[in-house]
Amino acid sequence: MTPRSFRSTGHIATVAFCVIYLILYLTWRCLDHSLPSWDAANHVLDAHHYSELIKHFRPFRQDFWKEFLTVSFNYPMTQHLLFAVSQLAFGPSKYADAAVNLIYWLILFASVYGGAIKIGVGRFAAFFAIVFIAVCPLVVVLSRQPLLDFGNLALLSAAFYCMMGTTRHSTWREIVLLALILAIAGTAKQTSFLWLAGFFVWRLIALVFRKQFDANNFGKLFIMGLPLAGALLLWLLPNSDSLISWKNYYYPQAAKGNTFIITLAEHLWSYATSWPAIISPLLLLLVVAGFGYLVWAARQRLKPLYELAFASAFGLVTLSALSVNRPEPRYEIPIVYLLALVVAMSYQAAVDKDDRLGKAFIAIAKLVTCLAIVQYFVFSFVPYPIPGSPAIAKFIEAVIGRGEAERLDPAGYPTRGNDAWGVDWLMTSIKNADLPLNRLNVMSSTKEVSVHGLEVAALRRKLTLEVSTFRRFTLHGDVFEYNADQVPYYNWYLLKTGEQGNALADKVSADAYQRLENIIRTGGQYKLSGSRALPDGSRYDLFVTAK
Repeated sequence: MTPRSFRSTGHIATVAFCVIYLILYLTWRCLDHSLPSWDAANHVLDAHHYSELIKHFRPFRQDFWKEFLTVSFNYPMTQHLLFAVSQLAFGPSKYADAAVNLIYWLILFASVYGGAIKIGVGRFAAFFAIVFIAVCPLVVVLSRQPLLDFGNLALLSAAFYCMMGTTRHSTWREIVLLALILAIAGTAKQTSFLWLAGFFVWRLIALVFRKQFDANNFGKLFIMGLPLAGALLLWLLPNSDSLISWKNYYYPQAAKGNTFIITLAEHLWSYATSWPAIISPLLLLLVVAGFGYLVWAARQRLKPLYELAFASAFGLVTLSALSVNRPEPRYEIPIVYLLALVVAMSYQAAVDKDDRLGKAFIAIAKLVTCLAIVQYFVFSFVPYPIPGSPAIAKFIEAVIGRGEAERLDPAGYPTRGNDAWGVDWLMTSIKNADLPLNRLNVMSSTKEVSVHGLEVAALRRKLTLEVSTFRRFTLHGDVFEYNADQVPYYNWYLLKTGEQGNALADKVSADAYQRLENIIRTGGQYKLSGSRALPDGSRYDLFVTAK
C-alpha cells in the first residue's frame, strides 16, 4: 500500500466509522425510555431553569443576574447553558440531551483525530485512536446520560488539541481565540480547569529554562488564562458561601478523619488503579502493550506527548488534593485522550519500524479493536433490540470487561418503553386524582426512580408536581430525618418494598424511616391509592392524604 493510499484509506475509514457510530448512538437514544437519575436528573432541571431564565431575559434587573449566576452553586454554568439552549429547541425531552451529546461526540472525534495527526501519525493510526475512544465502555455510558462528565471530556479534548498546536510563536489572534476555548473547556465542570493548569505550569517552566521569559511570551500566557480566570470567578464569587459550606460538609466524609497527606495518597492510589475501570481491562492491555513498544522501539516519538502527559498528571494530583468527594473513575475520564494518542502513536511506530515485534503489536491492536467493537454491540443492543442469549452476553463481558460502566449502568441496552418501573402509572394516578396541589414525598431512592428523576418526569408530562424526600445523600450512606410537622405537608407518599437504593447511614436514620413508614401505612392520615409490581420483585405503594 502506498503512503498516499494509506492516508486516503484512513480518512475514508474515519469518516465512515464516525457516521455509522453516530447513527448507532441516536438509535440507542431513541430506543431508550429510562429516566435520568440523581445527578443527571438534577442537571436536566438546572438546564430547564436556565432555559426559563433565557425565555424571560431581564438584563437590567439585579435580581435576574443574581438568580442567573446561582442556579447551581456546585457547577459553573457552561454546560447547563448548552443543555438549556437545546431545551429551548427540543423542549425538556431526552432529545434535547441527545442533541448536545451528539455535538460533544463530533467535538471529541475531531479533537482526537486532529490531535493524533498533530503528533505525527498517519490517518489510519489516527483512526485507531477514534475507535479506541468510541468503544471505551465508560465513555459510551456517560454519553447516554445528561451527566457533565462526557461534555467535560469533549470540551477538554478540544482544549488539549488546541494547546498542542500552540507555541510561543503563535500570533496574538490565535492566542485570543485559544483563550476563549480554554474559558469554555475550563468551566465544563468544577475541576475542569485543573486539567488545563498543567499546560501553564509546563510553559512557565519552559520559558524560564530556555531563558525566554520576556514580556511578550509571558503576556501571551497571561492572555491565554485571563478569560478562564474570569469565567471561574463568575462562578466562584456569587456562590462562595454555598461552596464553602459544601466543602466543610463533604471534606470530612471524603478524608475519613485522615491527614491531608494520607487522604491525598489514598485518592491518588484510587485514581491510579482505576484505569481498567475507565477503559476496560481489554483496552488497558492495548495501551500497556503500545506504551511498552514505544519505550522499547521508538521512545523518541513520545516527545510530542510530554506536555499533555504532564498536564494530565498535574490534573490527577490536584484533583486528588482537593479531596472533597470520593474518587470515582468518571472524574478522571479526560485521561482517555492521552491514552488514545498513545495507541495511535504506537500503531504508527509499529507500521514505520516494520519489525517482528511491531507486526505482533499491529496484530494485537487489530484483534483487541475487533473484540472491543463486539463488546460495544453486545453491551449496547443485546438482548434488546437484538435478540441474544444473556449468558453469551455475560460471557463476552466477563472475558473482555467493561469496568466502571457496569456500576453506572448495569444493563447497558436501552430501557424498553413498557413502564416497567411504574413512572407512567405514578404520574397518571396523581393526575387523575385532580387535587388542587400535588406534593409527593419519595421514601426510596433508586437508579430507576429517584426524586430528581420524578421531577424530570413531571416536567416532561407538564404535570405540576412538587417532589421531595427526607433522604439526604452523604458519602457514607443516606441520612433520613424529619420533623413531625413536616409530614402532613405532603399529600402523596411513594413507598417501596425491597431494595431502597443507597443504604441508610446509621440506626438513627433506619429508625426514623421505620417510624414514618408506620405513620403512612397505619396512622390513618393517609390511605392507599394504588400499588404497582416492579421488575426486581418489589412493589410500589402510593398513598394519598385521607382528608
